[in-house]
Amino acid sequence: MMKRFAAVAVALTALMTMAVLPVHGASKAKTFVVAVPFDFVVANRTMPVGSYRFQIVFGSPQQTDRIGVLAVRSLDGRYYASTFTSVASGTASSDGPKLVFSRNGDRASLSQLWEQGNTVGLKLRVPASGTEVALERADQTLTIIPSR
Repeated sequence: MMKRFAAVAVALTALMTMAVLPVHGASKAKTFVVAVPFDFVVANRTMPVGSYRFQIVFGSPQQTDRIGVLAVRSLDGRYYASTFTSVASGTASSDGPKLVFSRNGDRASLSQLWEQGNTVGLKLRVPASGTEVALERADQTLTIIPSR
């Protein structure tokens, strides 16, 4: 009888834990929408010109974090890429999220992503490049629409 009670208690505890984890994880994710005016690469996947939802899966990066996960999905749902990132310290974006692209010839790769007001951002692995281009809200060629 006692073994059966213990087994039921363990099973209920496991079920309750699994039920709580997805809710907790979903509430932490940070998302914003950006209209990118050129083709770009994320995790070896080329994303064409368009509007994309950028999601920092585990929420805002912190100084103590070592990795992050970034998911990028086109608003029409046709294109998707996700990747592990490293976490880097730098200068906080003051007027909205900031994306940094590395250019190598005519190929642009997303290399960094910064949230407004956060001095810790996500850094993606990209091939060696000659230039970096930062696109922020103030740049008229890039439209950033904060998501709710």
